[in-house]
Amino acid sequence: MAIGMQLAGTEPDLLHALGPVLDALKAEGLPVELEGHRGWARWGNARRRWVAGNGVESARAGTILWAPSAEEVERVLSRWPQGRVFAAQSLAGDPLREHPHVTVVPRIVPDTFYPPGLDADVFGVTQRFHLESRPRLIYFGGYSDGRALTRLLHVARRLLSLEGELILMDSMAVRASLAPVVQHLGLTEQVVFVPALTDAECAGLCLGADLILAVDSESTPRAAITAALATGTPVVAQYSPVNEALLGPAALWVYAEDEDLWVKAATKALEAEPVREELSRRALEVTGPWRQSESVSEWLSALRGSF
Repeated sequence: MAIGMQLAGTEPDLLHALGPVLDALKAEGLPVELEGHRGWARWGNARRRWVAGNGVESARAGTILWAPSAEEVERVLSRWPQGRVFAAQSLAGDPLREHPHVTVVPRIVPDTFYPPGLDADVFGVTQRFHLESRPRLIYFGGYSDGRALTRLLHVARRLLSLEGELILMDSMAVRASLAPVVQHLGLTEQVVFVPALTDAECAGLCLGADLILAVDSESTPRAAITAALATGTPVVAQYSPVNEALLGPAALWVYAEDEDLWVKAATKALEAEPVREELSRRALEVTGPWRQSESVSEWLSALRGSF
């Protein structure tokens, strides 16, 4: 009987993160479709993907969710009560871990993201994008929420009043539309637009950064921010159920969409060494079990029973 395993999400970086699992299943002769972009990028213009089985013509055997909130899991279970849910670990408590149809598995992060970053291209990306100033901030998020982008750029202008850089991940598609705003704010020399990157390049950027910003409350790229978290670079994030499931205790949370609060939180994460050390410690602690070299085998054991 044909079966389908759907990846519920609109970010191709999830397909990339699951690549090692899908490759292994395919090598075993199981039906796997490796469609779409394979890289840490282009999460703004994707669609839902059938990653195993025979796609939309198949019966849905299960749904793969990445760091889901309880509401997301419940929504899938209500629509497909007989299907299984494979949930890459949420940091919001995994309240449905004991549900008979839910299997919680670790997230998957390429080993190169973990300090000291073996094979990470720290020097290469520094040279490629002419990075030479501090503090170095990296934004992981979408580009469709105008309020979030406005807040991000205004906060960056205040944090980088003297020097520093703001790197906008996977932003080449919006460069033309954002450039006039960046110029108006006087950030032309400090905002760096970055295209799609390899694992080694993305790891190099994150390992060499001073702070990661997750200003977007709904469109933070789930697998990409997971990998960034594994570098131990401090993260400041806008609170939302989605972001809480992604980052849990490893982020410094901003609970209101207020520019002054954001500046205060980011400044603390940049300048207060005890805060930086604690955020880094928490990030490395929660991401420790997610190394690709160890987590893929758990995914394979969980998924094989569905074929």
